[in-house]
Amino acid sequence: MPRPPKPWYWKARKEWYCTIDGVRHRLGPDEQEAKRRFHEIMATPPQADASRRHRRRTGKALPPLDKAASSPANPRMV
Repeated sequence: MPRPPKPWYWKARKEWYCTIDGVRHRLGPDEQEAKRRFHEIMATPPQADASRRHRRRTGKALPPLDKAASSPANPRMV
């Protein structure tokens, strides 16, 4: 059974982190701000969270799910 997600302090980096669905999130050095950000992440629906991670990595937003399924540019979905 996996552990429930919660903020934890990484002493070597002097920052708060949490791991949600196998993804590590940096919450920052301030404990109160880290708890606020943790609750914000937990309140975000999973699809919106995936979109935010994709945008952070690539600088581009994910296409809407219905468009991706019918797009010929994505042969895996056709």
